[in-house]
Amino acid sequence: MKPKLILCLALVLSGGLFGCATNQIKRSQSSTASEQIPHFENLGNAYSYIAKCENLPTDDKAVLKLAAESKIDVINIENIGEIQIIEANYFRDGDNEIRGAQWNGRYYVLRRGNEGFDLVGILEGNIYRWHFGKTLALQAHWHSGAWTDDAGWENYPWNGRTFGAIAPASLPTFYKPTSQ
Repeated sequence: MKPKLILCLALVLSGGLFGCATNQIKRSQSSTASEQIPHFENLGNAYSYIAKCENLPTDDKAVLKLAAESKIDVINIENIGEIQIIEANYFRDGDNEIRGAQWNGRYYVLRRGNEGFDLVGILEGNIYRWHFGKTLALQAHWHSGAWTDDAGWENYPWNGRTFGAIAPASLPTFYKPTSQ
């Protein structure tokens, strides 16, 4: 059985995807008005958000398909916690509706907390890598042709809350956090 299918079944069995069609995004409790980041009570809500960001259908069947076809990498980082990076994929008639011919697209970075998940980054590219140096960062590369050096990597440094800036202006227009 494929790992994606196992994850998908785990989400369904845990109730993680029920009610996905409803927007249950909240403000992160520790955020200020100028630094709001989306908070999701479960992965089902995160996938619903991703479907909206990618202009996909948001009914339960489509969100479940998105969850099943996407890839999740999980890493635990000391002093930060569990980070989940979702490579969103959604296939229709053999074509990926999200990622292009060079596999360029978005990666959604979630940080797991006691009460769900916070969106702590959105990377763009076809591959990403970790940079553990003076500062922790995620780096993503947007493939536009062959490359032979380290040029073309976009840096998303950890600022204590997010990898790069996630400001209300950069969120999709449908993002309307519920009041606490």
